[in-house]
Amino acid sequence: MFLKLVLFYIPATFVTHYGILGLLKLNFEVKKLAVYSFIFGIITMLVRDLFQLTGLHVIILSVCSIVLLMYFFNFSMVKSVTIRAFLLLTLTIGEATVATYFFNLFGITLEQSLNNPFYHILLGWLGHVVSLTMVIYVLIRDNILTRERGSVFGQKA
Repeated sequence: MFLKLVLFYIPATFVTHYGILGLLKLNFEVKKLAVYSFIFGIITMLVRDLFQLTGLHVIILSVCSIVLLMYFFNFSMVKSVTIRAFLLLTLTIGEATVATYFFNLFGITLEQSLNNPFYHILLGWLGHVVSLTMVIYVLIRDNILTRERGSVFGQKA
C-alpha cells in the first residue's frame, strides 16, 4: 500500500494536475500543487486500497478533488469540476488505449494488475501517458526546461 502511495498516487496526482492546469494556463504555485498531491495521494490510497471502494472510488475521489482544488487554488466550483472532468477524460483515454494494449500484449489480466502492486503501478503510469504528454508539452511551451535550475519552484507556472 505504501509503495503505491509513494511510487504512484502522489506523483501521478502531481503529474496529471500539472499537465491539466498548465495546459489550461491556470495560475498555480508548484509548492501548493505538491501539498495538494500529497494529500490527494493519501486520500486515494485510503479510498482505493484501505477501504477498497471499487466503483465508488471515482465519485468519492472526484468530490474530494473538487473540494481540494477549490481550497488550495481558490478555483470556482465550475472550474474545479471542469478540471476534474478533463482529468478523468485524459485518464480514460490513456487507460483505454496504451494501458489496455500493453496488458493485452503481455497477457496480463485486469485482476492480476489490481492484485499485484507492481502491475498496478505500471498500469497506472501507462494510463497516464496522455497526462505525461501534456506535462512535456507545457514544459516546452512555457520554456520551463530551459530556465535555470530551481527557478520553477516558488513561481507561478
